[in-house]
Amino acid sequence: MAYTRLDIDLTTGVSQKEALPDELICRYLGGRGLNARLIHDTLQKTHTDQVSAFDPANVIAMSCGLLTGTGAPSGARMHLNTISPLTDILGSSNIGGDAGTRLRSLGVFTVVITGQAEHPVWIHLHQDGADIHPAGHLWGLSTGETELALQKDLPGDSTVMSIGPAGENRCAFACIMSGNHHAAGRTGIGAVMGAKRIKAVVITGKKKLPKLDIAQKATVRVFTRKIMKAPLYPVFSKLSNSGFVIPIDEKGMLSTRNYSDITFEGAKKVDGSAMMKYVQKSVTCPKCPVHCKADIKISEGRYRGTTGARPDLEPIIALGPKCGLDDPEAVLYLHNLCNRLGLDVISAGSTAAFAMDLFNRG
Repeated sequence: MAYTRLDIDLTTGVSQKEALPDELICRYLGGRGLNARLIHDTLQKTHTDQVSAFDPANVIAMSCGLLTGTGAPSGARMHLNTISPLTDILGSSNIGGDAGTRLRSLGVFTVVITGQAEHPVWIHLHQDGADIHPAGHLWGLSTGETELALQKDLPGDSTVMSIGPAGENRCAFACIMSGNHHAAGRTGIGAVMGAKRIKAVVITGKKKLPKLDIAQKATVRVFTRKIMKAPLYPVFSKLSNSGFVIPIDEKGMLSTRNYSDITFEGAKKVDGSAMMKYVQKSVTCPKCPVHCKADIKISEGRYRGTTGARPDLEPIIALGPKCGLDDPEAVLYLHNLCNRLGLDVISAGSTAAFAMDLFNRG
C-alpha cells in the first residue's frame, strides 16, 4: 500500500497530495505518532513557535494506522490530533467506524488541514483529491441532521464526520461524530473544526477491502479466532465495556457524585446489562468480530422516541454515577443528546457533576 499525504489549506482553498517518506512510516507507524510529527513540522515550516487552539495556524492531522484498511481484525480505526482548546498542547482522539477504511481506499494515509475558511464549509475527500464546498445551510444543524442533509446528494459509499452546535460555538470539549456510534470525542477537536469553520469532512471511497492472498487470509483467521476465544469476548460482544459498572462498583472504584463516593447505590440500574431491553441490534466496525456497538430505542415513558447509540462504560459513569443519576433511560437520552450536539459525553457529564457538587455545597 502507498502512504500518501493529502494537504488542505482552507485559507487558499488549495489541496495537494504528496508521498510520505518511508522513514516517517517506519519511525512513527501512522496514527498519533505520525500526526504529532506532521503537526510539529507544519508549525515549524510556518515559523509558528506558539499557537493556540483557535489560531488559524493550528493544524488538524488525521492518520490511519498501518493495519487500517488491510482486513486485519479490529483494524479500522483512525487517529486525530490538533492543539487542544482544553490544554493548548497536543490533543489526541481516536475514531472507529468506516472513515479510516474509506480513507485508505482512496490511497490516502494522512490528511493535514491548515488555515481557516472565510465562511462555513464542508470538505469532500474523494478519489481525485479534495473539494471545499459552502456549508452555510448546514451551520446550526445537529450532527445527525448534518449527516442526513449531506448524504442526500452524495454517493452511497460515503462517510460523514461532522460537528454539531457545540463545535460551531467552540465549546472546549466539542467532539466530531460519524453516524450515531463513532466519535473523536476527547480533547476538543470538534471545537478546532468549528474555529476553522469546517462543518463536516466527507470521505467517499469503497469500504471493500483489498484482496488478501492465501497466507494473509490464514493470518486474519488466526487472529480473529484469538479475539473470539478471549475470556472477556462474550461480555464485550454483548455489552461492550458497559457491563463493567457493577464489577467496578463492587471493588469500590466507581466515581460517584463527583468523586465524593466510591460506590453507587444505583449501579445495577445503569449497568449495560440493565440497558439490554432497549437494544435493537448490534453494530460493528469493518472486519471487527467484537461488534461492541448497539442501536437503542426507548418505546415508552418520559424519554419515549429516543433512538441512537448505547453508551460505553465511561459515558455511563459520567452521566450516571458521577451525577448521582440512576435512571437508565435518562442516561440513554442524555448520551444521545450530547452526540447530536457534538459534545464529548465524558467531559459533559463530568462538568455537570462538578456543577452539581458546587451547588450542593452552597
